[in-house]
Amino acid sequence: MVRINLKMLLDSRKMTQSELASAAGIRPSTICDYCHNTAVSIKLEHIDRICSALGCDVGELICYSTSSVPPHQSGGKRNEGIKSF
Repeated sequence: MVRINLKMLLDSRKMTQSELASAAGIRPSTICDYCHNTAVSIKLEHIDRICSALGCDVGELICYSTSSVPPHQSGGKRNEGIKSF
C-alpha cells in the first residue's frame, strides 16, 4: 500500500493544511484528501508543488508498505513493512 505522509510532514513543520494549500496552489479539499490518505490518485504536479512548499523530497512524502492494513488499524505497528522511495 502506498501511503502519503503529508499529515506527519505538516505537523513536524507546524504548518496547517490551509497554509500548504495556499503555498502550493492546491485546493484545500485535495490537501485534506492527501493528509487522510483518502485520495485515489495524486498528480505529479501536486507532488512537485508539495515538496517545493515543504522543502522535502518525494521519499519523505510518499512511502510504500507491504501491509494492506492502514497503520491506524494495525495495532500500533506503524513502521512494520514500510519502505521509503
